Amino acid sequence: MDACIPMEALGTLDALGPDDPRRRHTEQCARCSAMLVAYREFLRADAPRHAQVGEADARLAAFIKERIEGVEATAGAPRKPRGRWFEMPTFRFGAAAAVMVVIAGVVVQQRQGSDEPVVRGDARTVVTLGAARVLSDGAVALSWTSVPDADSYQVVLLREDLSEIMRLPATGEESAVIDGGSLPADATRWQVAAFREGAVAAESTPEALPR
Repeated sequence: MDACIPMEALGTLDALGPDDPRRRHTEQCARCSAMLVAYREFLRADAPRHAQVGEADARLAAFIKERIEGVEATAGAPRKPRGRWFEMPTFRFGAAAAVMVVIAGVVVQQRQGSDEPVVRGDARTVVTLGAARVLSDGAVALSWTSVPDADSYQVVLLREDLSEIMRLPATGEESAVIDGGSLPADATRWQVAAFREGAVAAESTPEALPR
């Protein structure tokens, strides 16, 4: 968790080379991949047909001026040399999060009454697993449902405590067969991650492997 990418650094990842450690971490970490997908979708989001963008910008500017820039003007007595609380990273992160909440609230409010569906805030897409089967030769057959716009899927094998053991190569198929001899002895559960443009778009909940 300590190696995860901070939210405020997500915008710099696309400029990194493929061998950059932060880029490799994002590709392997489900949490960071999901955050990057959400960040990219936020940037690509189009304004709804009935949105009043100018009004939203004005409300956002007023919020920043009143709640963030106004803090310094009303801070009162001088702070100790250790630094002012609103200059600390925790406050800056909280302020950024508050701005994001305001933006999302304005978009949702302006979409109410329109004929376009509200996307932000909907339940996250998940991969639904089928029942795993043991074939006559001892191999284990796995299957799952498709995810809209996913370009590949990857099976992850887990221990009983849900720690990861191994990942099968990602493919565009919605099923996989694991030879019984290559199945790790301590693998008791499995799950599937769906990828879109190299980032995790959806995941399944872990399910038990047949014994």
